[in-house]
Amino acid sequence: MAILYDAKAWKEAFIEVQNQFEIDTLFPEQELAIKTLMERDNVFINLPAGCGKSLIYQCLPFVDDIKNGNPRCTSVLVVISPLKALMEDQVEYLGSVGVPAIAVGDKLDAEFVQMIKIGTFMLVYCSPECALSTTTWKEIFSDSCFRKKRWRCN
Repeated sequence: MAILYDAKAWKEAFIEVQNQFEIDTLFPEQELAIKTLMERDNVFINLPAGCGKSLIYQCLPFVDDIKNGNPRCTSVLVVISPLKALMEDQVEYLGSVGVPAIAVGDKLDAEFVQMIKIGTFMLVYCSPECALSTTTWKEIFSDSCFRKKRWRCN
């Protein structure tokens, strides 16, 4: 795996993540996972509870914007999770540290659909059933504005 960014750029991005998420430092495993994901490589992460697995994906759109010199909220990450309570907890936490996020269900009003399409939220949480079965999500995923903003992990 070749890391595309130099050490100084990574350090700057990680300092910004630490500031944004109000943490003292990232664990080496978190840094490695973030770098690997930014290279679009597959990652399997097996860490004990409390080691910040969620932060690894929560900071990806933020790091992507920093690394590419884009304005905040240029990148959007869709998180598909089967647990509604977990999604709601994550959105609450992200809101507390100033990261715009939303958890959506089967019913989504037009205003929120538009906000998701234009990139108001850096993280969008939804269930697998919702993402795969509703016409609303098919519309969002196929919208050209949204497709330009989303962060892709190939």
